[in-house]
Amino acid sequence: MSIETSAILTQIVSSLPVLLSEAARNKLRRRAKTISAGQAESTEEVKSLFSNTRDRIRFSWIMTVGMALTLFIVFLAMVALAVISGVVYDKPMYSIVFGGVSGGSLLTFIVWKPSEKIFESTITTQHLDMLVIFLEAEWAGAENIDDPSEKNKRIREINKEALDKMSKIKVHGGRT
Repeated sequence: MSIETSAILTQIVSSLPVLLSEAARNKLRRRAKTISAGQAESTEEVKSLFSNTRDRIRFSWIMTVGMALTLFIVFLAMVALAVISGVVYDKPMYSIVFGGVSGGSLLTFIVWKPSEKIFESTITTQHLDMLVIFLEAEWAGAENIDDPSEKNKRIREINKEALDKMSKIKVHGGRT
């Protein structure tokens, strides 16, 4: 993979702040630089980098769904406890506390917007999966080339084309 290809991948990783933590983006940048220093025909490294990025985004999706469900459960439980403590047990102080916690969880849900993050993660993961399928098909076609230098040139072109496509994935606002 060429340095230009690695620069594109580094740019892509930088554009995923809503889906990946800073530490994850830095780790992916380091891997991209390592790959660019290696041989052009290292298709397994490129595939591994795409797969690693996809897995990190998928983990982000799982965590977002889990946190959203937790917030929803806390909201429902606190509303129920507020009503029960106010109506059944005639404890207005508990009712205020439970109502405040339920309001806080609802406000957190509204500000955090987990549904947008889930949508962005899903779309980005699907794009990455499609790019890996594209890469594998193109690499399989490149295997039929007998001349090693022509084969390496074609693999570099394939990698660059896939990374160019990846760089066009937009994750902000859930639009692709």
